[in-house]
Amino acid sequence: MNKSPVLSSLHRAIEISQWPVEITGGTSSVLLAWIMAQDLNPKQPRLVLCHNEKAAEIFCKDLSCFSPQTDPILLRGFDESPYSGLYPSSQVFKSRAF
Repeated sequence: MNKSPVLSSLHRAIEISQWPVEITGGTSSVLLAWIMAQDLNPKQPRLVLCHNEKAAEIFCKDLSCFSPQTDPILLRGFDESPYSGLYPSSQVFKSRAF
C-alpha cells in the first residue's frame, strides 16, 4: 500500500531525526489523528497541544477511533492562573494523577 505524500514526508523527517516535527495550520484534528495512527511503533512519545480542552478531547476521541490500542493521556488545564495564589480545583488534580 502506498503512503500518502504527507505521511511519507513525516516518516522521512522522523527517520533522519529532525526533531521536533511540527504540523501546524490544520483545521481538523482528524487528519492529525490519522497521521499519528499510521505509525504503529513510534520510537518516541508524542505531544499534541490543542487550543482548548474541547479540542483536546475531540483529538483524543479521533485518535482512539483510528488507533484503538492507543491510550492518549489528556492533561486538563488548570482553572486558575498560576499567579493568582489560588489552587486549582480538586477535579483538575484528580484528572492529572496517573
